[in-house]
Amino acid sequence: MHSLVYASFPIEEINENAINSFFSEDNKDDEPSLSIYILRGVLFFSILIPALYFLFRPWWRAWRNQVRWVRILTYVVLGILSLVLLLSIFFASVGVYNPGG
Repeated sequence: MHSLVYASFPIEEINENAINSFFSEDNKDDEPSLSIYILRGVLFFSILIPALYFLFRPWWRAWRNQVRWVRILTYVVLGILSLVLLLSIFFASVGVYNPGG
């Protein structure tokens, strides 16, 4: 790499290491190790499972006590999830059999 530098003051020495380290590429592998992924999974599930338990328990209790809004909301949520599942299956099959359009 050749460069021409003009300065209004005298340059005594050029630090080649600083220039080379500035322009060098970072070839380090920044991806976390497998143990980090395992620890993240353990942390995620250790938070998710108790949270789902404490959400499901009162919902089930209200369902058994036949609370009207809980039953209606359950049917609405299950209907929307069923529609999303059916549409995703439909569009996945269309993409398989007609990959261009």
